[in-house]
Amino acid sequence: MTAAQAGEPSGPGAPLVVLIGPPGAGKTAVGPLVAARLGVPFRDTDAEVGAAAGKPVSDIFVENGEEAFRALEREAAARALDEPEYPLSRAGVDRAITEQ
Repeated sequence: MTAAQAGEPSGPGAPLVVLIGPPGAGKTAVGPLVAARLGVPFRDTDAEVGAAAGKPVSDIFVENGEEAFRALEREAAARALDEPEYPLSRAGVDRAITEQ
């Protein structure tokens, strides 16, 4: 059942869901399921960070350090929160959002 079928708001102005947790908590596994249930797109900020850096997140940590990764993560989280066409987003850790 989609959000629209359930009579819940969807699209611009719809409630935003942000999944926050430590690495390996299951955000990437659960996020698409929640998005499908709500009938909204899923946005993975780790994938965006990797795409922006041109390398996997694990390589960013090894080659550039955690501080560089966190800066990219904050930028990706801020973009996700500012773009209403993606009402479901995820961030790796809460500090990506709260430090903004």
